[in-house]
Amino acid sequence: MRYALYFSCLGLTFLPANVLAQGNTVPDTPKGFEKQYSRVVKAYGNGNEQELKAELDGFALPEHWFTDVFGPEKGPELAKMYCGQFKEFETRLHFAEQLMGQRFHTNPMFVDTKLAEHVDLKRAPKAPPATLQPLPPIQRFETRISFLVNSKIRSGPSWMDSFVYSDGRFRFLGAGAYPFWNGPILIKQVEPVYPKEAKRQHVQGTVSARLTIAKGGSVKEVEIIEGDPMLVEAAKQAMMQWRYLTFMGVGSQRKCG
Repeated sequence: MRYALYFSCLGLTFLPANVLAQGNTVPDTPKGFEKQYSRVVKAYGNGNEQELKAELDGFALPEHWFTDVFGPEKGPELAKMYCGQFKEFETRLHFAEQLMGQRFHTNPMFVDTKLAEHVDLKRAPKAPPATLQPLPPIQRFETRISFLVNSKIRSGPSWMDSFVYSDGRFRFLGAGAYPFWNGPILIKQVEPVYPKEAKRQHVQGTVSARLTIAKGGSVKEVEIIEGDPMLVEAAKQAMMQWRYLTFMGVGSQRKCG
């Protein structure tokens, strides 16, 4: 049994921010990425909230990028899609740093980054929407936070995200190995049970559905679009058990920046 999947994400009112930090450009190299990331850790260690916010915002794609690359019609819509993922990236990094400080009451913290050159993709990324100009190369970086405890360096959380280089800085493009236009990331997929009667009659086909994803990543509702009646219920039951990595901005009235 095969099945297709469509997403419906309504009610988003995100606005992208122009977050270009003047005078804080870095080279388009792994060392440049490390330097940019280290500024975030330094700002947190100094307790400078204004500087921390500026450095975090510096990872966001500037507002003009979406229109420049995707055009005035598609650009604003894609900027809304991007905003939710960027807020998750920002919150995740900020939370990791706060957790370190609260748990270990120690400074300084250290950041170690490296270019992820060989990434095992479980599924191919979606092709980007049509563009007015070539997309910059997607670069994936692994990041690990370490901290000092009793004069020893201890490893903290680590993760990987995708970036592009634009306007003199690295810009977050999407969570993990996938760009933001991929949408929510499927992290648990349950295969449908082939109905006995459909199997007996050799019925095969595609069931298409529109899923409503809850904030926690569970499937809230499955709306069947088309499919053989003998396969629909089994597909629906399987999809209700799927789980997604969602983004904190999705479904809430928040602005980027």
